[in-house]
Amino acid sequence: MLIIVFFAFFGCAYEFTKCYLEKLFKINDDDDVDDSNNEDNFEEQNKTEQRPLTRCEKFLLVLIVLLGIICQPIYLMIYLLYALMECYRRFNCWFYYID
Repeated sequence: MLIIVFFAFFGCAYEFTKCYLEKLFKINDDDDVDDSNNEDNFEEQNKTEQRPLTRCEKFLLVLIVLLGIICQPIYLMIYLLYALMECYRRFNCWFYYID
């Protein structure tokens, strides 16, 4: 229940923040990793090398969270439409009204 409430109020901000942080650390980790390492070493380096965010990155993160809060109603409408379409698809009740 708490997860549903969290996504109802902060889902868009969470998604934006997650994408930004994944891209930020992926770009920085790709420069440091040698191609000869296998995937296990790559995963271990990602877990151990968490550098602190710079001041500019923190500022951008705050702006992204604010943008996510502003876009939250659109996020909810899209997921509501997606849930409605999924319900129609699963229960085979697509209705086409022709005037």
